[in-house]
Amino acid sequence: MSERPVPGERSKHAATFLALATAVVIACVAALQNGANVTAGEASRDLQLLTMQLADDFERLGLQANFEMGVIGQSFKDVQEAQVLRLSALDLEARGSTADAAATRARADVMLARAQREKQFSSLFRDAQYAPNAADKLPEIRKYVNDLQVQRTRLVGRITAVNQRYISASRVADTYTMYVTILAIALFLFGLAQALEWRARLVFIAFGVMALAAGTGGALILFLRWA
Repeated sequence: MSERPVPGERSKHAATFLALATAVVIACVAALQNGANVTAGEASRDLQLLTMQLADDFERLGLQANFEMGVIGQSFKDVQEAQVLRLSALDLEARGSTADAAATRARADVMLARAQREKQFSSLFRDAQYAPNAADKLPEIRKYVNDLQVQRTRLVGRITAVNQRYISASRVADTYTMYVTILAIALFLFGLAQALEWRARLVFIAFGVMALAAGTGGALILFLRWA
């Protein structure tokens, strides 16, 4: 005579199987969470490096702009002083002070030579895209300033992109943590169900299945969106 099956034995086996399946799912979601944490960590490191680089580049661009403006200002000042000295030399010649006029004209030539030498160190005069196309015209200062602003904007754009990657990865990691918690609740329910009377076991299994579906489905959707 064969033994009759114990009531609720199937539900106990089901709870055991669901607990094992939940443990596997938790391991998978935890691995995804770890990957998101690694991505967030790398983005955080890159963000720190870019922040320091951004500060250095901003300082460099500021010093470069100050240098260029200083060279232009000093060059034009020397040219104006040379013109004043030449006018003074003409006045001295008209008064008959030939020696003083020659000395004054020599000083004017020195000022002009210094102005030309100063221009050699400035990209506003050396770079074809900024250099004036005539001796009596100014360099393209507005274009130079706009190009500096473009460089700064590009640097800020890089750091903004990395910051967004860090924020996104951190949010994904936190969301995976939430789903791991939900799955852990499901695992607890399945484990507890195995020790209960079969009618109560079915209730715990039902709630566990809902938690398992919510955690697994949410983690899967997040993976597909973030992948």
